[in-house]
Amino acid sequence: MEFIEGETYHRNDHNIPLEYFTQLGKAISKLHTIHNTEYKTYYQNPEGETYDSYTELLKDLVLQDLSELKFLNFLHLSTNDINKILDALNELKPSIPTLSHGDLHPSNTIINSKGIFLIDPSSERFMDFRWDYAMLKWQIRNNKNFEEYIEAFKNSYDKELDDSSKDQIVADLLVSLTLEESNFNSNGQEPWAENHIRSLLNRI
Repeated sequence: MEFIEGETYHRNDHNIPLEYFTQLGKAISKLHTIHNTEYKTYYQNPEGETYDSYTELLKDLVLQDLSELKFLNFLHLSTNDINKILDALNELKPSIPTLSHGDLHPSNTIINSKGIFLIDPSSERFMDFRWDYAMLKWQIRNNKNFEEYIEAFKNSYDKELDDSSKDQIVADLLVSLTLEESNFNSNGQEPWAENHIRSLLNRI
């Protein structure tokens, strides 16, 4: 195992240089050139179980994340809301399974004079490329320089990242549901979560 010297940042550190997010966008672009097509095309959930369809994977994640009654009540999600999510999943465009970090945020990187290094690959799996972008947005959502940092990342990433597209909104929504369910179980209610998830629901 190689020891890498360098600097890491906290997700809410507002003194992170913009150049860091420029380099991060380039590093994730490089990671996302690795596709799972050589032997068999499939997607993976966090446990490593495989799915032939991205839609089926996401449906399973939704049903798992919403299985806790207390979490459902906390978010005030109705059966109609869940059906709306599932309908949106059925409308997703097919995509190539892409190697994704799975838990992208500044604390999971090291930067030094040689560049930026991704660490803590425990959540890496083959997903739609939008998942890492959605994860980064959620992880630094409370940073006061959020908009500048995200813009620097988008400008250096080699694909178009359209926050208004249904595919990206669905990725944002599912990342939020996944992480909020985890937060709820460990930390209890976060007052802003319901409004955030509701606003995403209203856009699909």
